[in-house]
Amino acid sequence: MDTLRQLAAIHPQDRFRLIIGSDILKDLPHWKELDEIERRAPLIVLQRPGHPSPRAIGPPLINVSSTEVRQALERGETPSHLVPGAVLDYARAHRLYGL
Repeated sequence: MDTLRQLAAIHPQDRFRLIIGSDILKDLPHWKELDEIERRAPLIVLQRPGHPSPRAIGPPLINVSSTEVRQALERGETPSHLVPGAVLDYARAHRLYGL
């Protein structure tokens, strides 16, 4: 919620949306300030394999988790089979995730 407040302060003319995978829907009741999050950035739910949901839009995403990508990076591996090259290039250019 702090990030959404800060974004709204910096970009008051913009509207935001929060994109989540359908696997996260089960955790939403535990989110702090969920009503305020959904008011400031309505959710877009993408279909994750093994987590069907009528709220999800579009075809199922590929079966890759951010945890899997982070773990590969922590092991010093380049997860080019999991992440598009342009994304890895961006992460390197901005020194994200230890790249």
